[in-house]
Amino acid sequence: RKGKPCPSPHVREEEIKAAFEKALGMMLERRNEIFSAYETMIANLIDTSQQEREMERTQARLDEAHLEMERMARRNAEIAQDQEEYNRAFDALSAKCSVLKEKVSTLKAQLAAKAARKRKLEAFMDKLREKDIPTSFDERTFAAVVDQVAVYPGEGKNAKKLAFRFRDGTEIPVDL
Repeated sequence: RKGKPCPSPHVREEEIKAAFEKALGMMLERRNEIFSAYETMIANLIDTSQQEREMERTQARLDEAHLEMERMARRNAEIAQDQEEYNRAFDALSAKCSVLKEKVSTLKAQLAAKAARKRKLEAFMDKLREKDIPTSFDERTFAAVVDQVAVYPGEGKNAKKLAFRFRDGTEIPVDL
């Protein structure tokens, strides 16, 4: 794709439909290659053991820090202590807890993102499995597999290029 998207693209519905059929046909011709790559990607997305172990370790450290804060507070209530020193130690432990909570939150978000990406790839693969090379435009298929369409100026005068970005991230340009 060359250049920036057209500022005011003028593309007729029939052109979009024809270009989509062409782009989907190109995608379906590579279906087996795509499935093989996706199965590898899905296997990697399924393997969350590293993030889960890291989350368990981080959660254990967070639990220990909370227990230590409780012990410090109990000790402070039972025995007179230097309050400046106590506040300094308590604040440091509190800051450590905040960092650990943020890390747990980040790891949970990573796991959720992997799960969402896996579901998205599986849904896209399911849609490709059920569809033969199209003979006519199908609005449901278009809505199910296309994430975005960008219009670019083509090589010649009044020429345009449509770039279809599919829900799996694949982008296929089609000259009009």
